[in-house]
Amino acid sequence: MTTSINSLIAAMPKLDGNNYHDWAFDIKMIAMRAGTWDVLTGVQKPPKDGGGDWEKLDRDAYTMIGLSVGRSEMVHVRDCKTAHQAWTALEEIYARSSRANRIALRQKMNMVSLVDDDVQDYVAQISDLAARLRASGVNISDEEEADILIMNLPSTWNHVASSLMIRPGVLTVKDVATVLREELVRREHEKNGGRIAAFAARSTTGQKNRNQAPSVDRRECYRCRKRGHIAANCDAPAPVSRSESPSKEPKKTENANVAQDHTGSSRSKELPAMIYAL
Repeated sequence: MTTSINSLIAAMPKLDGNNYHDWAFDIKMIAMRAGTWDVLTGVQKPPKDGGGDWEKLDRDAYTMIGLSVGRSEMVHVRDCKTAHQAWTALEEIYARSSRANRIALRQKMNMVSLVDDDVQDYVAQISDLAARLRASGVNISDEEEADILIMNLPSTWNHVASSLMIRPGVLTVKDVATVLREELVRREHEKNGGRIAAFAARSTTGQKNRNQAPSVDRRECYRCRKRGHIAANCDAPAPVSRSESPSKEPKKTENANVAQDHTGSSRSKELPAMIYAL
């Protein structure tokens, strides 16, 4: 085997008894790349005369299996003579149909749910379980798999499930997956639009507060020089300079009047005396 094939084998997860279908697919891809797939599956038989490259290809394929299974699974392939025998032994253990296996896979499929709107993971889980059921001999159609995708949707996706259930014609897994992805895009757009609107509203409010004039109660009237109102609402007839105090003006007027009254009174008292003197 080449260095690139060895690196591919080293990078793939080892068979541990719970990941057979993923492991088998990885081995298939690597064996096809290495040219050993027909020998591994038994399509290419060993030549009767023992010539050709079959033995080398068989050794390479057997090495792929031996290096890609966990320690706990080696017991199933250790005594096999060819790569095809090892492949068949593992297939009989993990891929053959059994009632317990079928029930377990169906239970898992019915328990898959759409979590955090992760549509990609949701579709992948159900598709993987459907593939494992088919590999174990269960004839599950694409339409049935699509029905399970609709059936397992959470209540927050009820309107999508209802629209899919009343859609005429046959629905495939691809059809349902496309609708789910479109709905996810719509929800994300709606969520992002709400965030943008909220941010814009906060920005507008902040700008408005910054541009808002100071409170009238804190401003000084330039007419009467008092606080608490503005000149437009002031009853003062004319502006008053800061040097003048509005409160002292009435007193001056009052004092002047009083002085005038006193002066007038004194003069009125002096007039009769002057007349008598004459």
